[in-house]
Amino acid sequence: MTYPNIYTIIVTYNGMQWIKKCLSSIVGTTQVIVIDNASTDDTLSYVSSMFPQVKIIRNRENLGFGKANNIGMTYALEQDADFVFLLNQDTYVYSNTVTTLVNTATKYPAYGILSPLQLSGSETIDLMFSNYLLANPNYYYDATFTKNIKDVYSYPFLNAAAWFLPKATLCKIGGFDPIFFHYGEDENYAQRVLYHSQKIGLVPNSVIIHDREQYTKTKKTLFSLAYYKAFEKHLKVSYANPNNNKEFNFWKRYKTKYLKQAIKALLGFNLSTFKGYMKQHKMLTKIIEDCKKSKSITKTSGSHYL
Repeated sequence: MTYPNIYTIIVTYNGMQWIKKCLSSIVGTTQVIVIDNASTDDTLSYVSSMFPQVKIIRNRENLGFGKANNIGMTYALEQDADFVFLLNQDTYVYSNTVTTLVNTATKYPAYGILSPLQLSGSETIDLMFSNYLLANPNYYYDATFTKNIKDVYSYPFLNAAAWFLPKATLCKIGGFDPIFFHYGEDENYAQRVLYHSQKIGLVPNSVIIHDREQYTKTKKTLFSLAYYKAFEKHLKVSYANPNNNKEFNFWKRYKTKYLKQAIKALLGFNLSTFKGYMKQHKMLTKIIEDCKKSKSITKTSGSHYL
């Protein structure tokens, strides 16, 4: 069954490993837009030749997950889409995945985001996704004991590997905040959805395969690039959150904390540690301004960033 007013948006970056299976599973079910973040492999030439019905938008540089999806969502709204389905390049869907999402979204309009159940490549519940499900144990309880699976279960957050968004969500919440390059943008979006009194739901009878490596946490070396990225993401997720109104005292303490650490390192003649903490101290000034600007925008309704 084809739904002409549903647009699936797939952001690609060097996705030859997955793109055939991903597109084969969704083309013919919805309209499909591929937003390519300047792939350097054969992803785009393959899509062009094997899936000519797919709309391709080429970015000259890697804009990150959020900005690329915003381009796709803007295009979908211009085509008068009723629903947008954000789908990772390393996923694929089943024949009833979209149908079930459409029916659930129509029946439960209070949900601003609906997510299918995410399975791993081995068709067990994706490890990271399973952690999100712990926030509401009702699904696990029903699946294990009652066998009476409901249409939808509410959660504070489900990651954006496969988000089904009604047009009303895009018009009220908008797109992803561009202060996030990659990681954290979906958490921020979920926060905004909840702030505007919409719900986030798991649709367990709709299933996708998220064919990725099962991640485990690794310790980040102090002052490494990964350390600073994690630091920035944590602060932005926490303090661009429109539900959080307690950031100013925190910021004051945080800046003092890193300044004290820097001075302590300097007095101990540890120049590299001094520079590391001073970099964090300096980062805070820009981050707080980004967060304040973000909240001033996202606390209002509208198609922000689209």
